[in-house]
Amino acid sequence: MVEKAISNKETKKVSEEDRALFHNIPSAEPHLIKTVDGQNLEAIFVPSQHAKAGQAVFICSGGLESHELHSYPIAKAYYDLGFNVVVFNYRGFGNSTGSPTEEGLIQDAEAIYRFLREDKGFSPHEILGHGYSLGGGIVAEIARSQGIDVVLDRTFATFPDVVHHYMCKKKINKLYRIVGKFLARSCFPLNTLKRLENCRSRVFIFRGRKDISMSGHDVHRLKKMIEAHPKPELFTFVEADVGHFHDEGPVWMDPEAHMTEARDHWITFLKERIGSTTS
Repeated sequence: MVEKAISNKETKKVSEEDRALFHNIPSAEPHLIKTVDGQNLEAIFVPSQHAKAGQAVFICSGGLESHELHSYPIAKAYYDLGFNVVVFNYRGFGNSTGSPTEEGLIQDAEAIYRFLREDKGFSPHEILGHGYSLGGGIVAEIARSQGIDVVLDRTFATFPDVVHHYMCKKKINKLYRIVGKFLARSCFPLNTLKRLENCRSRVFIFRGRKDISMSGHDVHRLKKMIEAHPKPELFTFVEADVGHFHDEGPVWMDPEAHMTEARDHWITFLKERIGSTTS
């Protein structure tokens, strides 16, 4: 039930125009990347425009649609800054095989990380993970296990809380809300907070003040976790007046979005982490 709820099989389909966004870049490389449990992930590696670029970012997209629909505006923001970029479809999304589970999605992100390390030769300090929405919970695990820096973009404290918040917003019967949260906790407990508590790398957290998909309670819990963390200086927490979805306007990292303060904090975060790898 929970796996079906986050799968894109019965939601918005990818148009040829959407799919062409990445494939129209001449240098884009399509890949099939194998996970440890034998699934094949549809991925695209877009090399930097700069020959000596030493930074790469992989993007974990949101849970309801494919990378073509979720990742392009985020990927373009990094590409325009000179990053090498990887986008991919989780298992059960697009042309990737398998069905989504929490363990499976984490294995997917681990496979993409290994691809950047082993196939493309990037060091852990040269790799950044960007997780949008559901993807934030996924990259938080890679930050914990591999020690890479990450950007958590309009994500949540725990996935069961998102399910409960959504059901409350839709005014669903209280009993069903309890059952829904229980199922999410049992089948897909993705807990960003717990993973960040053990994180020792840099974390940039962005929240949209107009994001009605994520509750204010989540934000409060994230802030409390940062305050209690042994090294709160590792965290950058930024808010701006944007909603949850990209179709509500340019992504906040885009200069055309005019989110100058939020974008400046993001650029500073990127410069500081790049500086630390070269010093």
